[in-house]
Amino acid sequence: MKNNSIRFTNFIILIILMAKCSSAPLVELNKRYTKSIVNFGNESIIKNINDHFPHKIKNFNLQFYSSPPSCPPTFDCIAQYGDIYLIVNKSDYEEQTNSLMDIPIEYQTEYTEDNIIINLNSLKQDVFSVDKCNKCFSNKLPIPYFESYDFGLGKNIIETKVKNDTLYDYQYTIPDDLEVCVIKAESGDFWKKNCNEKRPASLKEWQHGYSKGFAISKKENKIVYWTMVW
Repeated sequence: MKNNSIRFTNFIILIILMAKCSSAPLVELNKRYTKSIVNFGNESIIKNINDHFPHKIKNFNLQFYSSPPSCPPTFDCIAQYGDIYLIVNKSDYEEQTNSLMDIPIEYQTEYTEDNIIINLNSLKQDVFSVDKCNKCFSNKLPIPYFESYDFGLGKNIIETKVKNDTLYDYQYTIPDDLEVCVIKAESGDFWKKNCNEKRPASLKEWQHGYSKGFAISKKENKIVYWTMVW
């Protein structure tokens, strides 16, 4: 099932553009996309953090999500972690995909293998903890919890009660042939101002860091570009 929605998240603000009914020109979409790409790294000291993303959006057939870290010096410390991802049809971006293959890859894996999977949503609480996430393995580099990325293949809604509140979590269906390539990942603090947030001890040396790369599903004709900082 194809999903032609485009999602931009900027902290609390969520803008949804539906491709089939939107009259916004592609040039306006690219302006918003470029702004989100640039703004994502404002709180960190990492250079060229999103330089592996496509420079230009070709059409409205995509999923784009940006949740930048909310921390000093721009904001009071709310959440000193964030991620940004773009999911497009691989066949629409063959030139960009081929150029990525020429970039040195630090780590390559199948998503179904044991990996250091960073679930950002459970870094500060374990209400919706996932057993395979936030665990450290030797000789491996961190990759995203792709079930938090909307591939347009469906989702499961998980509900739980905490005291008198009902909380919800979304686990998206992901391609079962996802091949993951980490372009760059480093452990440590990379903030302009550190909030000293605690992270799960199970992550060991990867309690803080960043990771960026891409993943491909040939079966679903999808490629996802990501960056995450925590």
